[in-house]
Amino acid sequence: MKALNPHLWLYLSPLLLATGASHANIAANGNSEEELDALFREAFGKENEQLPGELEADLRVNGNVQGTILARTNGKTITQLQREALLPKLHPYLKESLLKSLEKNAANSGWLSASALEAAGIRTRYDIQELAVAVKIDKKSMNRRMRSLLSALPGDKQHVIPERLADPAKVSGYINLSSGISQDFSNNSAEPSLNVRAESAVNVHGFVLENQHTYQHGTNGKPGKLTRDYTRLVIDDAEEEHRYRIGDISTESRNFQGSLPLGGVQVTRDLTWASSREYTPQGNQRFSLSSPAEVDIYLDGRLHRSVRLQAGEHELAELDALGGTSVKLRIKDDLGKITTQEFSRFTDSRLLSPEFSRYSISVGFPSHREADQLKYDTKRPVASAYYQQGVTENLTAGVDVQTDGKAHQLGGDIIWATEIGNVTAGVSHSQSRNGKKGQAARVQISRRPDNRGEGDKQRPIQWDIAAERFTPDYQNLNPQDDGTTTTTSTQAVKQQLNASVSKAFSDRTSGNLGVAHTTQHDGKTRTNLNAGVSTRLGKNLNLSVYGSQSRDAKGAADMSVRVGFSMPLDATASGRGQSVSGSHDDKGRSQLAYRISGKDKRGVDSLSGGVRLQSERGKTGLGADVRYQGEAFDANLSITPQLASSKVGYSGSANVNTAIVFADGAVAMSRPVHDSFAILEPPEGLEHPMAASRGKNLFQRKENTLDSLPERYDAVMQPGSKAVLNNLASYQVQHVSSDSAVLPEGFDLDATEFDVMPDYKSGYRVKVGGERGAMLEAHLADASGQPLKLQGGQLIALDTKQGGKPIQFFTDEDGVMRLSHIRQGNYRVELFSLPDLRNPPIRVTGKPGETQTLDLRATS
Repeated sequence: MKALNPHLWLYLSPLLLATGASHANIAANGNSEEELDALFREAFGKENEQLPGELEADLRVNGNVQGTILARTNGKTITQLQREALLPKLHPYLKESLLKSLEKNAANSGWLSASALEAAGIRTRYDIQELAVAVKIDKKSMNRRMRSLLSALPGDKQHVIPERLADPAKVSGYINLSSGISQDFSNNSAEPSLNVRAESAVNVHGFVLENQHTYQHGTNGKPGKLTRDYTRLVIDDAEEEHRYRIGDISTESRNFQGSLPLGGVQVTRDLTWASSREYTPQGNQRFSLSSPAEVDIYLDGRLHRSVRLQAGEHELAELDALGGTSVKLRIKDDLGKITTQEFSRFTDSRLLSPEFSRYSISVGFPSHREADQLKYDTKRPVASAYYQQGVTENLTAGVDVQTDGKAHQLGGDIIWATEIGNVTAGVSHSQSRNGKKGQAARVQISRRPDNRGEGDKQRPIQWDIAAERFTPDYQNLNPQDDGTTTTTSTQAVKQQLNASVSKAFSDRTSGNLGVAHTTQHDGKTRTNLNAGVSTRLGKNLNLSVYGSQSRDAKGAADMSVRVGFSMPLDATASGRGQSVSGSHDDKGRSQLAYRISGKDKRGVDSLSGGVRLQSERGKTGLGADVRYQGEAFDANLSITPQLASSKVGYSGSANVNTAIVFADGAVAMSRPVHDSFAILEPPEGLEHPMAASRGKNLFQRKENTLDSLPERYDAVMQPGSKAVLNNLASYQVQHVSSDSAVLPEGFDLDATEFDVMPDYKSGYRVKVGGERGAMLEAHLADASGQPLKLQGGQLIALDTKQGGKPIQFFTDEDGVMRLSHIRQGNYRVELFSLPDLRNPPIRVTGKPGETQTLDLRATS
């Protein structure tokens, strides 16, 4: 509810009390602004209801003062508003289609009618309390940029200044350069392996061209190879939440539908279309690596184990990664690039409201790598699509299809939220190229209770049960099946049953239990039973025990037990964090590790690393790694023991990763960029390092000197050197702060903070502190020459081209106001406590960096 002006309330109170209305009642009943106006009119009588036929008043757009405007009325309500004053103020808020419609409506008259504005979702009224024209824009009429900004604000705070959002560069981009060299020291004849990868994205007015190429240096006399990994054009229609891809694409996974690599076109609409997170549904528990990589496996958010895998296809089952309901893989390849993949043992449980839908349509030719080059099967076009619609708040349904003209796959699925839990079910029908038909079905129930209540109710049991069944001839569409093979593979699995349960017994102890049973069409079965318990002893010691019992299709049983611990240690004397961890299993594999973290984000203080002692079947080796982060690159060095062979061997690798970024003519070096970025240009005359960070930051220092860096920051501008924020997320409102404590005189304090909402893989060029302005020292006195001391006021620009908000000031005990940044031009002085004082305009003529002194005598 909007509060009444406190001065106005003093007049209204007796009259409202006489009518039986109190301020408490108004607040309790949540009266609208229109109802408050009605109360005002009732209190002051009908003579105040009549509005002049034409009036000039302040303009408030969604609560923000936006200058003044002329309005026409019928005596009671506004009928027309001045086009020239209103449209520019609506531009940051409205959808482009609505703006064009309003421009067309008022093209010949110069006035916008209230009815046309109402049709565009814009309500207008004369606010009798504030004596202003109030314009309120419905959220559905706002563009995505403004809707995102409003949704990022806490609570119901709607007073947003669109001008605070920085505009992305019209032309921007980056080139990530990743290099890696590895050496097998156990093989004397092995040559070092060198790989270089260039990943680029260029954004021109919202059109993004993405490329990736990899160069592998030749060994043993063989020539090096340069391969193209992908090339595609990405176009986002942010307003309609559509993403278009042209070039090398992968079809969307859904239900039993797999992901196919294609050369073609794709259009996608999804509530998470702008997210970089990849979701992998059940039925696809495989992943591929293009190069050897270190893989950290997280089960239900906890680190389960770390392994090194070679390039190629891998299954979660072979990694002993089916013990949780969710699996996350953190993959670090030989070039140092880190990516994550997430898997769920069950289906996608994202419900849609009835007004929302999501879909993806892909058409193209299957792609594969042949002789290290991408090839396309142009004789076999493939189409893939899915569509999902919210039916009710608790029910979502979808369909999916894939076909190459001869082989087909058609399916459907539902998500239903019930009191028992979320029920997800899916069916699929397939026809292979040889005409054989098959079916598949699955159902899953998951229970994720709210952690509310007391005692055990705060730690409820969470459980999942799932089952699926396949006929012998069911087949996913195979991108490599071109119809020339004489045999067709059959579906080996007949049915699968999965169940898992987990519970936190206390704030320190939790456990989980899972079982999976698979029956094949040849009658063979596989069973896996796993259980785990983790607890925290004392203040820091975390212990975990994991065990599994399995029986494969040949009847061979296997049991494994793994015990692990981790414990943070006290920080070192220099302030670096440190920890120890270890594990041992019944196969004779043990590891004891010590890690030390950096005490700063950049430079020598960023050095971090660890050593680990590994043992396997009586053989022992020592591994180590170290990491360094600079402003423009990061580097990794590691030594890994090889314990699988008859004797202990060692391999080593080194990686250096950097990026070249550019935005509207500015170029800088940076650490690798994976989404959007901002190039920060330091103010001229900067004498100390200037830190910048995402989010609000007070830039507190441990040492009381401006030459020291704050405790928290993301990038640093050195005098005369640009900095880059390389981790901005697309389509999310983010605040960027820079350290105003080191800002030179003559620059704008307000320009040390700004908001960004990047488009897909876009860049910003920002001059921190803005352009240098003049400094002003004005001595204010009244008509008798007495200093106007301790007076608050503001300077209002008289030149329309200057625009901007009023500059507020406060005089000291000598009546002197000092401004550290002001542009040349004419200004009017207003004093808040002395509104009747008149004074001639101030003309600021000082050059940037200079201080201008003025004497100003006001008259009443």
